[in-house]
Amino acid sequence: GYEDEQLDARDPGESRGQSFPDAQALPDGGLLIAWQEADPSGTPGIELAEFDAQGQLRGRQRMSSGAAYRPRLAGSADRQWLIYEARDAAGGLQLRWQQRESGAWSAAQALDPGAVAGRWQRYAEPVVANGQLYVAWSDDRAGDDDLLLIRAGGGPPLRIDDAPAGVASLSATALPLDSGDLMLAWQDETAAGPQLRWTVQPLPLSGRGGGGGASLLLLGGLILLRRRARR
Repeated sequence: GYEDEQLDARDPGESRGQSFPDAQALPDGGLLIAWQEADPSGTPGIELAEFDAQGQLRGRQRMSSGAAYRPRLAGSADRQWLIYEARDAAGGLQLRWQQRESGAWSAAQALDPGAVAGRWQRYAEPVVANGQLYVAWSDDRAGDDDLLLIRAGGGPPLRIDDAPAGVASLSATALPLDSGDLMLAWQDETAAGPQLRWTVQPLPLSGRGGGGGASLLLLGGLILLRRRARR
């Protein structure tokens, strides 16, 4: 099995700093694991390993070129996706995504083709709904972090939060609902301290967000939505 298995075949003393692991189950009982690891030059990048249903390593590969951080994985019955933050030429972070279908990974491409170099796109939260990959993330396009949502390959992104200027919206999580819509929850960094917010975003995406979010203190509504969430 997978328990206590070491991902890296090198001696532990040779580790170059493995961090930010994420995993995705495969339809055949196997497992994908992605993580951040520096190469011999010290440049952080994304590693991916695949295991079969018995926990045996099928293969491992470097998925990124240049500096890359914080991988996330998602999957459906016939496809898997990898999303990560890549350093751009202006020193910002831009989200990249790759898709695997029929065993082959596509080339990396920008999640938001309209992104401006030097901006920071981070804290990606992928979710599969209606067979499509959606990704929420925090984006500093206005000088603070707005919460954006996009369908991979189907942009442009949609702003979800309604926080005023200077309030960062961070750490989104997303759940698909039986209705076919998405529930999103996130953290607004207000002057009074962090405040948790949530909203339901209709799908497919249109020109407006799901209302900017209600307080997570409305626990009854949150519990109801979680019960309706797909398992």
